[in-house]
Amino acid sequence: MKEKIVDIIQDYIDDAKEFWKLLKNKFYHYLNDPKMQKKYIITASILLLLTILIANIFNSYAYYFDETEGFTIINAKVGNMYIDDYDYTLLVFVESSKGSGVYQLSSTIPNTGYTYNGYSCLKNSTLVYSDNEKITRTNLKQKDVCSIYFNYK
Repeated sequence: MKEKIVDIIQDYIDDAKEFWKLLKNKFYHYLNDPKMQKKYIITASILLLLTILIANIFNSYAYYFDETEGFTIINAKVGNMYIDDYDYTLLVFVESSKGSGVYQLSSTIPNTGYTYNGYSCLKNSTLVYSDNEKITRTNLKQKDVCSIYFNYK
């Protein structure tokens, strides 16, 4: 039984070798034929030109394509901002009296007398407040409303 299986496998291997030998001879015959060489040169030239054309199209598209979805707003004014397709609202709340926990809306970011307490954005945008510069930075990816809170010193 084992001998029959080995013979079948050996026949299969011999047939495969013969097939690849015929394919190789046919391929070499086409490569050496002058008519086929001309067709190969024309086909290769057309493929090269198409490749260059497609590469230039993608390159020019990539030159004008902005990959960032959203942008950073630095030193945003308090209130509503309309930039392109983005609607951003920054609300500033200051504590009315020390330790009261009651906040009132302010029209500006306070310079003195208050400490930064935190922020919240409705659609989870990131807001960073710089205490030294008294400015906010927001990476805006969609329409959002952010509130920033300051406690009375």
